[in-house]
Amino acid sequence: MKKYTLLLLLFIATLNLTAQSTNEASVEGDALAFELVDMDGNVVSSENTRGKVVVLNFWFIGCKPCLEEIPEINAVYESYRDNPDVIFASIGTDSAAKITKNRTKYNIQYPVVADGRAVCQQFGVEGFPTNMVIDREGNYELNFTGGFAKIGKVIDKAIARALK
Repeated sequence: MKKYTLLLLLFIATLNLTAQSTNEASVEGDALAFELVDMDGNVVSSENTRGKVVVLNFWFIGCKPCLEEIPEINAVYESYRDNPDVIFASIGTDSAAKITKNRTKYNIQYPVVADGRAVCQQFGVEGFPTNMVIDREGNYELNFTGGFAKIGKVIDKAIARALK
């Protein structure tokens, strides 16, 4: 059931992403296709995440709990950065210019997709920060909203479970 919920959310995401210039999505046959481009030009798509664990972080600059969890997420990202089976994508709602201005200030080390309001809506994000870990089969291993001092440990454990 979780897998179908995720597929439905991703399908909805494809409807809105096609109108964005840097983030495109489409449905091809039975397979859901999506594509996000982070601020470093890296592509996160249905093609390069298939069979992998996906970590999504939804946030914005004016969100104090979002900013407080950055060091925790940096630590988890550093642990898995060289693991080809784990893909990170941080979806910021702010403009690329605003994120660029603040990325160094807050020492954000992980990949960020800017202007992600539509993506947040498509994934059903209702509060910030929201962190998701999606397993290799497309099921949610973690879907957590709200600030939490030890979110890094929670995400790390969810990734470890999803990799099994």
